[in-house]
Amino acid sequence: MNLTRSSLYLTGVNIGMSCLTAAGFFFLAVTLSPEQLGTLSILITIPSVGQSLLSFSYGKAAIYYIGRKTFSVETVVTNGLIICVLQGVLLGLGLAISKSYLGLAFPKISFGVITLAVISIPIQIFLFYLTEACIAAEFLTITLTAKIISPVLYVTGCVLAGTSGVLSAELAFVFYVLGILLSNLIGLAYLILASQNKRLFRPNVSAAISCLKFGGQAQIGELSQYLAIRLDLILVGFWAGLEASGYYSIAARLAEAFWLAAHSIQLVFSAKVAQDFRESLVNKGKRLGQAVRYMILGSFLGGVTVISISFIVFKFFLIQYQPAFILLVSLTPGQIALAVFLVLIGNLIGDGFPMLATKLRVGFFLLSLLFYCSLIPILGALGAALATSIAYTGSTIIAAVVLAKMYQLRLLDFVRWKQEDNDFIISSKQYLRRYFAI
Repeated sequence: MNLTRSSLYLTGVNIGMSCLTAAGFFFLAVTLSPEQLGTLSILITIPSVGQSLLSFSYGKAAIYYIGRKTFSVETVVTNGLIICVLQGVLLGLGLAISKSYLGLAFPKISFGVITLAVISIPIQIFLFYLTEACIAAEFLTITLTAKIISPVLYVTGCVLAGTSGVLSAELAFVFYVLGILLSNLIGLAYLILASQNKRLFRPNVSAAISCLKFGGQAQIGELSQYLAIRLDLILVGFWAGLEASGYYSIAARLAEAFWLAAHSIQLVFSAKVAQDFRESLVNKGKRLGQAVRYMILGSFLGGVTVISISFIVFKFFLIQYQPAFILLVSLTPGQIALAVFLVLIGNLIGDGFPMLATKLRVGFFLLSLLFYCSLIPILGALGAALATSIAYTGSTIIAAVVLAKMYQLRLLDFVRWKQEDNDFIISSKQYLRRYFAI
């Protein structure tokens, strides 16, 4: 696996699809009423939260075991499909039991649409299983194809329905689910056609148990990280009010641009580490140090770019949201630290240390919660931004100390530029010149 090329392709697709989805959101905001848009937001949130709670981190286990060639991608994906089908059955039974309670919780949304939202949880989970397994198996084209199809169908369907005057929150959500379902079907069909071992598309109980055990050790960490990243938005609204929450939400959304690259690189880097598990400790440490240095540099340049563009936007176009700019500036150091933290966690997952990754992520959540509760009541949205940067940076330093000890590195190795880095930049420039030569 070419780490740089794979990271670049995956990051590019994620950014492109994020821009497409953002454009679709603005179209929906113009077309739908605030109540309809709120309904759609609730419907989309249900499978997103369900995916975070019920994924069992099976995809991370897939990266580890497929990368090490312990299990084949065919076996892992087959088991993942069975897990998702069983989840769908159990969720269906849960819906039948709780029908009356759901009606009270969402009186303005039909039970049929809520059913679709809940049943779509395993559909969304399987998309993560499939794409992450294909990254580990070096079927990157399948992953990219699946990631492109879903948002394209969703946005295209919404635009066509909107221009025809028939768009509603329910119909938009149907397009959302159909996009994910079509991505699954095409991605799975693509994998079956590309597979050289089709006979391996069968259940394997021991493989399923191993993946679920590995994923179970990582799942609490996944949830802790998710809460640490999202809890500040809720607490700002609770302690600082809706206006401050609006400014902070815009700043946080802009800052999330860092996550697109960081999450993409984390997945690819984790797969690379798993594939090269036989390397010496010295080589593993050298690769980790390089990855961290390049992530720091790339995130810093990205931060300068985002801040510069945002300054122009807030200064001349979104004047009413200018208070969000200082929040964005305060958030940026934390987002750079988070990008590095994700690389460190990806290394642990790929090298077979899910429990240590979970411990660091739980510490990340607790440190974030401590600073959120200390600074937000006093400084409001600015306190949240400062708390985020302090907690994220502190957690990253702790993780760096732990991994430096594991891989026999000095902390300076994570930041000190070396001759090998200059050689990498020069070779990359030469490659790009050849790649884009006419």
